[in-house]
Amino acid sequence: LHSFPTRRSSDLHEATPVAYARTTPLLAEVDPLSSLMEARRSARAFGASGLTERELSRLFGAWALGLLPSAGGRYPVEVYAYCLRVEGPLAGHVVHYDRPAHAASLVCACPPFSSCAEELGLTGASEPAVVFVFVAFPSRTTRRYGERGGRFVLIEVGQYAQNLALRLA
Repeated sequence: LHSFPTRRSSDLHEATPVAYARTTPLLAEVDPLSSLMEARRSARAFGASGLTERELSRLFGAWALGLLPSAGGRYPVEVYAYCLRVEGPLAGHVVHYDRPAHAASLVCACPPFSSCAEELGLTGASEPAVVFVFVAFPSRTTRRYGERGGRFVLIEVGQYAQNLALRLA
């Protein structure tokens, strides 16, 4: 058995230079995902063309059943979309994504983009084709997991955003 010196809790996050004296270079991998991640750029300018119904359906598919883990299968996150420039019957509407049915339910007419751009964090941007909004219902998870459920909800919102980013890429 080896005897390891005990450390104070204040020392746990401080590394001594000796701990990292020996390093081994890792091989650089180039794969499709790392290439996409490297090429990603943030922009607040949106293309002139809108989305087809098929493209919107594919984006909603980022949250299809089986693609999202959820604590206790509670699914505390709901997805809404402002369909500002989308072809077909959803054009100009706010819709709710019905995950089990992979369907979009009309909620109401979209407000003009100019009236909601600031609230959406898109001041000064051209009008996007669609804006997704994630709405969390923490009580779905906290009823079962208590305070930890709130942290699970944040993790799940991050997963929703990541799936959308991957779908867009």
